[in-house]
Amino acid sequence: MDLSIKGTNFLGYLPSQKGTQTFSTFSCRYQKSNEEVFHQITESELEIALEKASAASEKYALAPIEKRRNFLREIIALLEEHRTLLVQQFSKESSLSEDRGNVELARTQAQIQTYLDFISRKDWNLLHSQELNGVSFEKRLCPIGPVVVFGASNFPFAYSTVGGDVASALAAGNPVIYKANPFHAGLSEMVAGIVLQAAENNDLPDGVFSLVQGNDYWIGETLLKDERVKAVGFTGSVRGGEALLNYAKERKTPIPVFCEMGSLNPVFIFKDAFEGRTKEMVEKLSSAIKNDGGQFCTKPGLLFIEERGSEMFINAMRDEFTSAAAVPLLHPSIYNSFLKLSSVFDRFPVYRVEATAPEYSVYPQLTEMTAKEFSAFPAAKEEVFGPFSIIVKCADESEMKACFETIGGHLAASVWTDQSLSEEWMYLLSSRVGRIIKNGVSTGVAVIDSMHHGGNFPSTSDSRFTAVGKDAIYRFLQPVTLQNFKS
Repeated sequence: MDLSIKGTNFLGYLPSQKGTQTFSTFSCRYQKSNEEVFHQITESELEIALEKASAASEKYALAPIEKRRNFLREIIALLEEHRTLLVQQFSKESSLSEDRGNVELARTQAQIQTYLDFISRKDWNLLHSQELNGVSFEKRLCPIGPVVVFGASNFPFAYSTVGGDVASALAAGNPVIYKANPFHAGLSEMVAGIVLQAAENNDLPDGVFSLVQGNDYWIGETLLKDERVKAVGFTGSVRGGEALLNYAKERKTPIPVFCEMGSLNPVFIFKDAFEGRTKEMVEKLSSAIKNDGGQFCTKPGLLFIEERGSEMFINAMRDEFTSAAAVPLLHPSIYNSFLKLSSVFDRFPVYRVEATAPEYSVYPQLTEMTAKEFSAFPAAKEEVFGPFSIIVKCADESEMKACFETIGGHLAASVWTDQSLSEEWMYLLSSRVGRIIKNGVSTGVAVIDSMHHGGNFPSTSDSRFTAVGKDAIYRFLQPVTLQNFKS
């Protein structure tokens, strides 16, 4: 199949580029715009995509389940067949390495396989079955309807065109309108071509998948407010997620909007950990903060430490950051945001290479402050997206708790200690985060059924649901009870 980039939208099976407004992607590594030109979708084209998704909803939901399973199988196979070209485009647009691209593509395939395995189970959509007074009751899961998914900037495979949100929605039996992230529009077009080829090979209805290109806010507003849309998935900033949530409030009919937004993923280091784990902590934490420019939703952004006995740890962390290489960020807008947000911490001790980095690249940065300073400095409670973290020096556990209680919800939290964690700590953490790690780091989210990738606001808009693992499919299914149907 031809995966050459033409700068198009896909309105179901129809490629379309009627818009006169165009844009290009950008390579921060090479400090230049990429050559491909993309046509932003027009209002009339978006209407076609919405109408096709609505028309395809019943047909796709009622298609034989084996067609849906084969659809997912073919997507996995076609991704593998075109791996080399896809990974090259991944690296070209994101400035991330091809090694990272290969790992992320394999993860994406594993995510799709997770949903394929789930819908391949017998009675996969049956939650409960019982009888009462001779009457049968079955609680089953049904597709929710057309789903809009907004792609993430930092995972061009895993949270994008056929990432976890799209794959789980398709596996559940819902048409998807995918709003591509403009930072990697070319890769989005290539992967969309694969999805549509797999759909056509299985004779699925026109409109089961559409690709929307563009970088104007009206596109998101139009999609959120359209009554034909029944659910939304989003991965991005707090500002972007809140805007979508506000659009949804203006609808006549409420719908679920699943937003993954900002997270600081705090780390708590108890004093006993410094006795035997200092080297391990420095290696794992510095790597988690710096790798791939720290552009992960699970990057450890706050390190709360019991100060007594921490000197060796602090000095080793300083050394890691004052010798770290510069790293290109994903896009000029992320680069500019990093410079702006990190600069406000220059009033505190800052540890980084004191040299001029190449344009659109930055040196990883570590900042230090006391618990009192942290409590009085609002900017320390906001995410700085990129290779940045703060060490907060606390006198004892109670001061760590007091600091934690001043910040919102998070996807994950890590604790470093060889002691048992008290019930009070477990309650405090579980009331604010979706995953608690002992003696480890929050990066590296396993694609398994036991994973919960969610957290309290503002990390997500609904902490009860996960974006990773088999259970992510439940976001796009609705329960229906069939009473007295067995007879």
